[in-house]
Amino acid sequence: IVLWECLTGRRLFHAATDAGTIDAVRRQHINPPSSHRPDVPKALDAIVMRALARPRQHRFQTAADLSEALEQFLNRRENRPTSKSIGLWLESLFGVERAALKKSIAQG
Repeated sequence: IVLWECLTGRRLFHAATDAGTIDAVRRQHINPPSSHRPDVPKALDAIVMRALARPRQHRFQTAADLSEALEQFLNRRENRPTSKSIGLWLESLFGVERAALKKSIAQG
């Protein structure tokens, strides 16, 4: 769910009540991330949709299996993210907030 939400920038299951959310988790049709963001590669769609499959036998059996599928996907990419590029990206997203937090911590 988190990967789907990160890729789309949307909530996957959202309802007005907890019961409504539970019902959505059980019944709502799940569209692949590329239906909301066409730039999401089909191979990544397939990984996400397999992770979200409702029948247990259709999902990844372990977190390690999912991790391996994501690793293989990334290995086939030309511009594979690195820890440095991810750090720079996060800094571009949260740099101002982080600087303000550091300043307030330093001031006590």
